[in-house]
Amino acid sequence: MRVLLIRFSAMGDVCLTLPLIVKLKEEHPELEVHVLSRLKFAPIFENQKNIQFHGLYLEKDYKGLAGIYRLYKYVKNIEADIVIDLHDVLRTKIIRTVLKLGKCQVFSIVKNRKERSDLIKGLRSEPLKPAQELYLEAIQKAGFLLKTSLPFGVQNYFNRNKSSVDAGEKIRIGIAPFAAHEPKMWPLVNYKAVFEYFEKTHPEVTFMVFGGGKSEKKQVDDLFGGFANVSNTIGKYTLKEELHLLPNLRCMLAMDSANMHLAYLAGISVISIWGATHSLAGFALPDSSNYPRIEIPKVDLICRPCSIYGNVPCRRGDHACMKKIATKEVIEGLERFLV
Repeated sequence: MRVLLIRFSAMGDVCLTLPLIVKLKEEHPELEVHVLSRLKFAPIFENQKNIQFHGLYLEKDYKGLAGIYRLYKYVKNIEADIVIDLHDVLRTKIIRTVLKLGKCQVFSIVKNRKERSDLIKGLRSEPLKPAQELYLEAIQKAGFLLKTSLPFGVQNYFNRNKSSVDAGEKIRIGIAPFAAHEPKMWPLVNYKAVFEYFEKTHPEVTFMVFGGGKSEKKQVDDLFGGFANVSNTIGKYTLKEELHLLPNLRCMLAMDSANMHLAYLAGISVISIWGATHSLAGFALPDSSNYPRIEIPKVDLICRPCSIYGNVPCRRGDHACMKKIATKEVIEGLERFLV
């Protein structure tokens, strides 16, 4: 039986599907598992030899109504017996509707849109279902029960060998200070105090800064170029090469971003900083000592979260949810993983 799982969107969302898809294949080896996503995410699935990845350049080749038709033709040509839509947006809704007419078995994620809205409006204080649980429910609706419950055990899904960056006595800590939207970012200038502290007290530590694009590279070079304990990786490596680096890190400090999820999938500890978004919204890492969260409690800043994705301006105008996070708290969080 051939099963196709579809998830486009941002890298972090796609990362969340990987453990479930791997587990699906492990517990149902008779299945021929296919994944359809964006071409640039191919390295995430590269090590999964029993999973066939289909990568598309959506912005270039599948825009507009004509693009949706081409996408439908692509999906149809995969000839899947079951299609599981883990995205549930307009283009995937149209495609699965047409597939149903052709008697294909189609299942989809049920997003907790009302619950998300209530959380933003302050009408709800309970955690939402984790995104992975929503994906799991869609897979179960298709008739595939998974024996292992969420969250799955920590492992390195990329299965990379230790690379040359692990040579020597240096302890390497990853820093991923950027996110898709500024309200999700701890002020970049704050890292100066962090790097200065470790330069004086922990000379064995080297920081590797991750990000993407010329603008982010320039910001890191301009602000931190004078630090001997900071290495700017931006622009030096492809995503595939970065996945080789991650398992060599002692831990990663990240925003609510794709790098948070990539570090988790690499099997390392992750400290996450939350501001405009909230760990209650279902996208946080498992609640354990290996994945501590730094955030202003909701009772102390009732406007949190102001959005699910961090893509709306600060209601207060002062970005207090990030600016009030003390440098000392970040330093102490990092020092925990030096023991």
